[in-house]
Amino acid sequence: MTSAVCTLFEGDYHLGVGALANSLHRFGFSGIMHVGYRGKLPDWMVSRESGIDGLVRVSEGLMMRLHLLETDWHLTNYKPIFMKSVFRADSAIEALFYFDPDIVIKCEWPYYEQWVESGLALVEEIATRGMPYNHPIRRQWVAFAQQLNMEIRPTFSQYFNGGFVGLLRKCEHVLDDWATIIAHLAKQGMDLKGFMPYARPHPFCNMDQEALNIVAMAAEKHLSTMGPEGMDFIPGGFTMSHAVGSPKPWRKNFLLSALRGQKLSMADRLFWENVESPIQLFPSTVIRQKRAMMLLAAAIGRFYHQ
Repeated sequence: MTSAVCTLFEGDYHLGVGALANSLHRFGFSGIMHVGYRGKLPDWMVSRESGIDGLVRVSEGLMMRLHLLETDWHLTNYKPIFMKSVFRADSAIEALFYFDPDIVIKCEWPYYEQWVESGLALVEEIATRGMPYNHPIRRQWVAFAQQLNMEIRPTFSQYFNGGFVGLLRKCEHVLDDWATIIAHLAKQGMDLKGFMPYARPHPFCNMDQEALNIVAMAAEKHLSTMGPEGMDFIPGGFTMSHAVGSPKPWRKNFLLSALRGQKLSMADRLFWENVESPIQLFPSTVIRQKRAMMLLAAAIGRFYHQ
């Protein structure tokens, strides 16, 4: 199978992109990682750029292709459009995987390709803790979808995280539906420039994710899903770790967090396990200091936590 990976970033999220790339290399991904970005490139990308088609060499088998984006939308709302552009740019791609730039993978790459052969690959969110098929907000989504002539009759109660999507080219129509929903929200005057500009009970407080969940209802029979353990939101996962919330692992003061009763997360640990090779994202002294602080934070956390 010819697979590609894609992600989006701006600002210091380039550090998450680097850690994701290192984890892909570590677990055997070979191919092109398409990176859409806005703003200035970090020094480590510039120093590795070949000057040919925006290619950045990560390792012998892994290259990044950089795509400068011209949009004023928050990049999270640009996901389906970017994924569609990656499929269009390379007709050889059979499977495409989107990862947010605060995710690292933690299992051998062939598993991902096996997963996506089973259907549209998604992971259940933990914050919402499920959403019954007859939930009033889900009913609002169904009514919204009917405006776009999408016939939906949900029977499941999962609510999915928008940080990861895997699909085969033959399921590319899912991206068309996802992009259409977001474009329709823009036409209705909703703010696509901010991240979560609305709060519940607004039915689209997290627009790209809500749109993805509408698509999931329409594509229910084609789904292949994991529970929240799939992103290490709860114990027992083996596929990936998603550093949701704030501060991100590269910004976090682990000792201060521990003293506040906040336990060290698996996503924190795995980010700092993926910052050295083949891309070194921080000086060696910084990496050693951070790892020492995590050990101390873990010790504090055994005795003092929220």
